[in-house]
Amino acid sequence: MSGDPPEFLTTYARQTSLDPRTIAAVALRYRADESVTLLSLMASGGTLTYDGVLAAARRVISGETDATGSGLTDLDALAALARAIAGRPGPGPDYTESADLHQALRVLGHRPRRKDDTHRLEAQTNLAAGRHDYVESILPQITLDKDSRWMVETDLVSPEAGRPGSTEDEWLRSFNRLFTSRGLSPIGLLDGDGARFDRLRPAEPPAKVAGDGPTVTIIMSVFKPDQSLFTALRSLIDQTWPHLEILMVDDCSGPKFTPLLTQAAAMDDRIELVVMPQNGGTYKIRNTAIARARGEFIGFQDSDDWSHPERIQRQLQPLLDDPALVASASRAVRVTGDVITSKVGYPTVRPNASSLVFRRDIVMETLGGFDEVRKSADMEFGERIKTVFGRERIAAIKDPLALIQLSHASLSLEDFRFGWQDADRVFYRDAINHWHDQIAAGTESPLLDPAAPRRFAAPERFFGKGAPVTDAADVLLVSDWRPGNPRCNGNVQELTALADSGLVTAVVHAEAMRYADDKRLPPAPAVLDLRNEGRIVTPAWRDDLRARLVLVHDPELLSYPRPAVDVGLRADRVVIRAAYPPRAPGDDALVYDPVHIQQHVQELFGAPAEWLPTNDSIAKALVADGAGTVLEPQHLGVVNVHRVRRRGQRGGPRPVIGTSGIEPLAEDRPDWATLLGCFPDDDRLDIRIRDVRGTVAAIERPAPLPPNWLLDSAPLALFLRQLDVFVGLPRRTWGPEPMFAALTAMSQGCVVFLDPAYESQFGDAARYWGEAPPATAITALLKDRPAFRAQQERGYEFVAAELSPEAFTTRIGALVRAHDKENEAP
Repeated sequence: MSGDPPEFLTTYARQTSLDPRTIAAVALRYRADESVTLLSLMASGGTLTYDGVLAAARRVISGETDATGSGLTDLDALAALARAIAGRPGPGPDYTESADLHQALRVLGHRPRRKDDTHRLEAQTNLAAGRHDYVESILPQITLDKDSRWMVETDLVSPEAGRPGSTEDEWLRSFNRLFTSRGLSPIGLLDGDGARFDRLRPAEPPAKVAGDGPTVTIIMSVFKPDQSLFTALRSLIDQTWPHLEILMVDDCSGPKFTPLLTQAAAMDDRIELVVMPQNGGTYKIRNTAIARARGEFIGFQDSDDWSHPERIQRQLQPLLDDPALVASASRAVRVTGDVITSKVGYPTVRPNASSLVFRRDIVMETLGGFDEVRKSADMEFGERIKTVFGRERIAAIKDPLALIQLSHASLSLEDFRFGWQDADRVFYRDAINHWHDQIAAGTESPLLDPAAPRRFAAPERFFGKGAPVTDAADVLLVSDWRPGNPRCNGNVQELTALADSGLVTAVVHAEAMRYADDKRLPPAPAVLDLRNEGRIVTPAWRDDLRARLVLVHDPELLSYPRPAVDVGLRADRVVIRAAYPPRAPGDDALVYDPVHIQQHVQELFGAPAEWLPTNDSIAKALVADGAGTVLEPQHLGVVNVHRVRRRGQRGGPRPVIGTSGIEPLAEDRPDWATLLGCFPDDDRLDIRIRDVRGTVAAIERPAPLPPNWLLDSAPLALFLRQLDVFVGLPRRTWGPEPMFAALTAMSQGCVVFLDPAYESQFGDAARYWGEAPPATAITALLKDRPAFRAQQERGYEFVAAELSPEAFTTRIGALVRAHDKENEAP
């Protein structure tokens, strides 16, 4: 991340209005080096790459330079960079670089935003880097929530991770503040030299609840356990709620572990050892154990975790007090074997999915059981309870009542890092959220029968099958599958057409920085439906799948690619659709770099890039900026014609004129003069603007909105049915592209008016304005009804000929077969 930065990054660093934290979120999510370079440029006024920013930060810390001479001009961007680097430490892990950047922020006087976790990251990274004196010195100055402050102060006195000379007694006093500050009893340690986690015990013998009470069955799945099993069982034996049935279910650990399991079962007469006939995973065990449980209530305990002596009692009490409640859950602290609590980037106290306690009969009768996958089904089950019964019927205990051990045997240890999670986890989360949405809408039942056909897709690795079975596809579509991205409008229709055509079609997700979001958003519901129906393949980027054709929806999707080392996909042919030129009109700024993208395509897919421009002018622009193979221009897309029969204008005496697709990003919004030129303040015209995100309100203007304007947020197809005329506004920071909204408007009988720059793409299917404002040309056409109807017909014909599903699949099939013919033996 040194040397001269790519031109497109310096351009975007200058133009973008994105929050730097959003860019940091993308950097953490996809690990693209370009994201780090972009943040570095933003932090330094466009002058320094990452190595230069880090060197400048270290000069600031050492006092060699002050704020003015450092070149670090945007401290919010520098804070975002420090955040991104915290998620990609060096070997070890080594958090020195992020710690240095955070120290420089303090010297430069950065003030984090309210509810920002910059101070916690500063403490965590410097603590991880072993800078105990520094962390101690900043504690009085930084803003931390109560639990984060406890975490830092406790780890500072850890004999293993804290300052030299720290003692176990000193650590224990600090650690117990987590419990005693909440009215919970303190803990102690068994004598000996073992791992501190395995020496946990109550400080005093717990006072058991007297009298009768309902039985709570605690289910513990076990597979090849170690000494932590005894710690977990001791924590259940020590519970203040004595009415427990403890089902310890072994998942075929093997004869080697029989003595240890037998010893564990003998610890208490409430423990029953059950051995599964074959290995099936934690959630198959839970379903099996629930079927034989005696308890009125069901709870769980992982075999390498520790529960506070009061956990079951505190979670059960709300259910006993309020019969309307169906379940309770508590929180936990994640710790290492030495009970070190700080994990860089993460809060201290977090929800604990395995803490669930619920009423057996009503929940199981309604929900059926756990999904018998290998991972994440506890999260799914808990969320399904909330979906079906309502969050108000689940008691959320805010106290931390468990310690979750981050052991090497944990199935989740490698699946989560700060700002990142494994693709299979994302796949499953999106699938269950879609199913739960359908349950909430009443279109799906919440009852899950593990023996019945699956109701939603899950990653093949979640069934213990290793790599996915499907290792080949005819077409792999690379697109942004989130709904609402104007660059990728229509991709679902294209995917559906390919799925219907019989081609084996796979999809992977990518994002352009221009449309970045803080959160990882799910694919469009239609994509999830196709996946559930088995009509498409959804590999992870790391999977060993080879495609005959990789089709990239937009060049910018590969401007910030994930590292090639994380990619297993391979292609016979890679074609990148180019619906706009590399350089923006007007200022000639580079929007995407064909050479940069071609290099990444070769690294990612093992095949050279080919470019598919929409028209000749884009083809020439691509060549001018270094594109290699440029194919003959053609339209690609799917828009279905919906002929509208009507008499006269849709708005009666006043024609209805409108637009959609006003960009939410400041650099891409039209200015007020452009809007007023297209949509004049004239009561003879009914103006309607689809503004889903409230963007028009953010455009600077000297006067209120004209009274003949109506802002609308209806779905695109419904909005377009209102219009007689659609006016397409060109993007400001990149060139003209065949806008999906304009094409959809044509398909519904609207006459489309566009900037003349679009004429080479649409020909006589659209009308164009010249030097006069478009309203003048629109008014003239509306007075000539035969000409208006003829223009409608040309729009219909263009869409039917160029953008039908049949035309699209024929063109894609030709791209696939062309490569096959080129490689046939003579």
